[in-house]
Amino acid sequence: MSIGGTSQIRRVISDFAKNTSSTRLARERSSGVAIARYVAASATEPHQAAIGAASASFLAAAVRDARSMAQGIVVGGSRAPLVRIDGNLVQGAIEGIHVGLQAVGKLGLVVGQAVIAGNTVGLIVPFFWTRQRHAYYVGNVASLTMTDNHARLARTGSQDGTPVDAVRVWGVLGNWVEVRGMDLTGPFRIGVVIRETGPGGRKGRSLRYLSDVLNADGSVALDVPADFQHDRCLP
Repeated sequence: MSIGGTSQIRRVISDFAKNTSSTRLARERSSGVAIARYVAASATEPHQAAIGAASASFLAAAVRDARSMAQGIVVGGSRAPLVRIDGNLVQGAIEGIHVGLQAVGKLGLVVGQAVIAGNTVGLIVPFFWTRQRHAYYVGNVASLTMTDNHARLARTGSQDGTPVDAVRVWGVLGNWVEVRGMDLTGPFRIGVVIRETGPGGRKGRSLRYLSDVLNADGSVALDVPADFQHDRCLP
């Protein structure tokens, strides 16, 4: 069995492997169900479970600290001419505001205009969380305006967990991309990450810029394509 994930998760699975047998596994629907049953028993009745002290402490901390909702505000589907999200407070989420649309079987501009303004997102992201995690996400958009937004990040269990970016803009992007006024606190790895995966904007007819981005406690303010203009982005 090959195990991925953090060292703590691999240790739990190793403890499971030491305390099971092929006969016991054969009685379960799958090895995944067997592991889930073992973890649940270890977390709820550690005094009766055959699990190491370090793994028991890890599971107890995970149960105590991982009190986050998966997503705050989500816009999905196949297309939307206008998405406007403003003046919201999202607290205790792993994904704060997520605008991710995609037409079935196609990659292209499925959001006409997205306006995300004046929002505050408070993230609580468990250190072992490996799936999507971000304060703001927008994908496949013809016109994007993000102004005067805030985000805070709290990690649970450890500050050395999976990295979290504050803003992720991904996919096919159109002629207009504006990200201005992003106030970030907490251990965000990068303030704004932009990845363009296909042609969307018109050469010489596109305006894409970022300004006033402060990743106060993070390492880097921006990770964006070279043709994006930017000003007053720290650090």
